[in-house]
Parts: sequence; structure tokens; C-alpha cells
Amino acid sequence: MTASIHGKYVIGFSLINNYIALSLSKCNKIIFVSYEEIIADGLNNYESCITQKLEVFLNQIKIHFSEIQSIVYSDKTFSSLIVNFQEHSLKFPKGFKFFLENFPKQILKNIYIKDFFIKSFFNYYWQNLKPINKGFILQEINNKILFARSDFSLVAGIYSTCEYEDLAIFYLNEDYQENCAVLANIIGNQKKIYKTINFPHSLHYLKNSLNYYFANNHQQFEINQKNNKFSEEFYLAITQELINVKEDGSFEVNFKYFKLANKKYKVTNKFKVFLKDKIFNKTMSDGSNISVFLATFDEVVKDIIIKMLNHLKSQNNSENLVILNCQILDQEMIRKIRQENIFKEVYFQPYRRDILKAIGSSIINNFKEDQRITKVDFSQTMNLNFANDFSTDIIKEKLNLLQAKYLKVLDSEFINIIVENLRNDKIILWYQGIDISEFGLGRRGLIASLKEKNYQRLKSLKVSDYTLNLMYDNKIESYLVKEDIGLKKINNYQKNNNCEFKSNQFFKLNEKFHEQFFKVLYSYFAIGENCPIINSFNDLLSDNFNQQKFDQIANYFYFFINNDIDILIVENFILFKEDQF
Repeated sequence: MTASIHGKYVIGFSLINNYIALSLSKCNKIIFVSYEEIIADGLNNYESCITQKLEVFLNQIKIHFSEIQSIVYSDKTFSSLIVNFQEHSLKFPKGFKFFLENFPKQILKNIYIKDFFIKSFFNYYWQNLKPINKGFILQEINNKILFARSDFSLVAGIYSTCEYEDLAIFYLNEDYQENCAVLANIIGNQKKIYKTINFPHSLHYLKNSLNYYFANNHQQFEINQKNNKFSEEFYLAITQELINVKEDGSFEVNFKYFKLANKKYKVTNKFKVFLKDKIFNKTMSDGSNISVFLATFDEVVKDIIIKMLNHLKSQNNSENLVILNCQILDQEMIRKIRQENIFKEVYFQPYRRDILKAIGSSIINNFKEDQRITKVDFSQTMNLNFANDFSTDIIKEKLNLLQAKYLKVLDSEFINIIVENLRNDKIILWYQGIDISEFGLGRRGLIASLKEKNYQRLKSLKVSDYTLNLMYDNKIESYLVKEDIGLKKINNYQKNNNCEFKSNQFFKLNEKFHEQFFKVLYSYFAIGENCPIINSFNDLLSDNFNQQKFDQIANYFYFFINNDIDILIVENFILFKEDQF
């Protein structure tokens, strides 16, 4: 939740649901943490409860305001932290304005706002905010760049990459309705955004709309990116009929074939005629035609991005490129950017899934002390500065190289293994990919039974009982975890019509688990001076995900596993310590 800056104190503040979290840190060490539930009846009482919590916290830390460098605010979503263009004023989430009012303004000279999902930070001079007209927002305040609306990622990228003396930035806003590509550069301390390319809508959403249409209207639809072939004829049909691409990468979509409805792009009847005349009348089978068409459309998208980057290079002599917030880009696209050799060095802000795979691989690579891996081999990604894509086969190969003890099991077998080990008082670290759906786990999970050696630390944090829900094959099994009796099964029930679970999601964790999860994490942070302080697992998703950060994560998990964790689960692999297998 916090990060220390220049040796001064940093205050962290988070307000999620009915819980308020406050922390004080210095030099990357947490000094004080307060995590409490807000029990209030009505909004007014809720606000007064927040104010009271803040007052108690200020009295507890007993630090002069001059010693406080900044404040980090972390929220579950930025949806409520936007510029209200009708009122020309800031709209803050509940509690945030009370937080500001209760701290003297001399320490609010810079507030670091931390996006819960993007995990980025930037200087935000709230007291200097002026009325802004609707549109793409850019202001210079005290040599800092201020963005409003949803363009936080660009500013985050600028600040996270200031270590480069000469840097070009490519940022693609992928909002469903108002979209733009931003071309910027940094030379020393000078930050400049010199071109914004606006276009009708998002490439990302357009591509998804095509996939959605074919998946729901053609039974033979099947995409296999590796086997799909490019068609020059389809390429010409797309660029002549569907999309008009300009030399600078800006493009116009022919809305004769597409329409925007309910924040989704849908095809029109004329698009169906286009498919019949230009695609389906070829000699290929219906399903094959669709796959080739979509593969060719991907090539059009790649060419649009390449044109944008060439235009950026023509106006910027920098050899270094940072690509930010481009959801449309995949690893194949990034490799093509590298092959084009437009820039000497390319830093790609990874997808969250890519980062998670890096974390998972660091766990595996550091499972044994005598076989630690401290450097990332980027050869498989053509020297791009983002994590390797560790597939199941690669994970298995690395486990075998490490001679690690493991089992590879089916999804449905996880339940019995987890329950059995929890009942035997084992602590399990479960690494899982991101799932932020309504019933999703979130970014990753920790399932821990209350071992005797950890009990005092957990007890000091007033750990409450919580419910753990495991779901597989459309069945849910709920367990009540208590500090005295461990795991107890409390009910069994079938999936009902009110719940929609993804087929590959075999468990869910409720909100109470997340609260418990962070408390457990805080208990571990109190041990080990050599372990880098990571205030929550979300902090691992930093903007500056470089070699040093990877090493820190690797060291962190190595410390974590060798001290407390009995069993590690990554993908479909269950790893055991030597004495637990």
C-alpha cells in the first residue's frame, strides 16, 4: 500500500468496501499498520467513523507533519475518482475528501494515487486542479503532467520510466468509445507529448466484436493463431472496405459495417453481405475462411501499430521505446515490433497475466536454495523486457530440471488435496492467474491454515473467522476456517440459476477472504530483514517491472516458501517440500 520516498515517512490510505487501512512506512519497511472495519448506520455516521479512524491514526503515529513525504491512496477502482465535467470539479470516493480535510495541506503537496488494477502511481496536485473542458486532458503543473479521466496509465508510465535519459512513449487508449494514441518523449527532465492520434473507436473492442460475432453465429468457428494463414486478398478487402488506414497510423472504420450499441460494437447486415461476397465465396470451407479472415485482420491491426510507431520515430530520434496500455498487443505483435527494428530498445508494459506468469516462474526457479536463478532469460522473447510466457510444458520442464517434488493433477482433484492438507495443519501458497469477475479470486490467492508458530502473529492482528469456498465442476463446497478447530465443512450445494461460473474456474473466494488474505500477508511482513517489503501482492504489478524487480520478487518468494510454506500450487502442479512429499 505504501512505498517510502527519499527516506521520509509515507502514509498509506485505503478505503475498500467497509474497511479502512492505514499504514506508515519508511525506507521500504512498514512501521505501523491499522486495518479496521467501519461499522456505521447511514452515510453521515459512515463519514464520521472515517474521520474518527483518521484522528486515532494520527495520534498513534506521533510523527511531525514535516517528516511526512507523501500519501499513497489506493482504491479498489478509479471509477469514482474522475473529473466531473458537468460540475467542473473532482469527485472523490467516499472518505477520500475527509482524508484530505483531516491532513494539513502542507503535507498534501504530492499525493501518490495508486491504481488498484494498473498498479501505477503519479503525482497528482489536487489543490491546483482547474476546470477542464471535455476531451483528452493534459495539463502542466509544476513541471508535472496531470491527466484526468481514465488516462492514468500514461502518466504512470512516464514516471516509472524516468530512469531513461532519452525515451519515446507509445500509449494506446483502449476505451470503448473515446480512443487515442499518444506519442510522447522524455529527454532528461523534459517530458513532452507532441501528438495525439484520435480515431473512432478501439481496435481491441473491434477485434473482440468480430470474435464474438463469429463464435456465436458460425458453429465451425475455431481460432488457432499458430495455424491460421494470411490472405493478401482478404487483406485488400479489409483495408479497402472495412478500415481506411493512414500513413501515420490513424484510421477510420466504415460504419456502414459496424455500429456501437450498449458499449459494444456490433456488425450490421451489410457486414454479413460483405462476408458473403468477399470471404465465404472462396474455395475454403466456411470455418477455415473465418479463421483466415481473423488472422488477416490481426495483420491489419499490426500494420496500424507499426505505422504509428514509424510516425513516432520520424518525429523523435530516441532509440528507446516504452509501450503502455495496449490491450490489443500480444506477444506475437511485440515480436514483430522488435523485428521491424524501429527502436533499439523496447520496453513493453506486460499484461497482468504475463506478470503473473513471471511471478509463478520465479517461485519455481527459486524453490531450492542451491539452484536459484537470479537472471531472466529473455532469449525466447527476442530480448524484450518482459517476462517469458511460461506454459504448462515449460513449467514441467523447469520442475524436472530442479528435481522438485511435484504432482500434476486435474482441476477436480485439487479439492481433496487442499482439504486434506489443510486438515493436517499445512500452509498452502496457491499461485493463480488473474480473475477479477464477480466470483473471481482476484490476482492470486493464499490459503493458510493456522499453524501454532504463526498463531500469535495472526492473533495480534485480530484475525477473524472466514469462509473458504472451493468450486469445481459447477459444485461449491464451503468451509469455515476457525483459529481453534482449523477447517470445517459447513455445506454443499449445486450451482443455481443465479450464478454464472466460468468453466475453467473451479473455486471462488468471497470478500471476507480478501480481508483475511491481507491480514495474513501483514503478519508475514514482520519477519526477516532481508526480505524486500511488498505491502500487498498487488505491489508486485509495478510499472517498472525490470530485472531488479524480478530478482526482488524471486527473493521474496524464496524467503516466503522456505520459512513458512509447506505446499506450493502453480497452475496444475502441486509442489511439496522434501519432508512433505
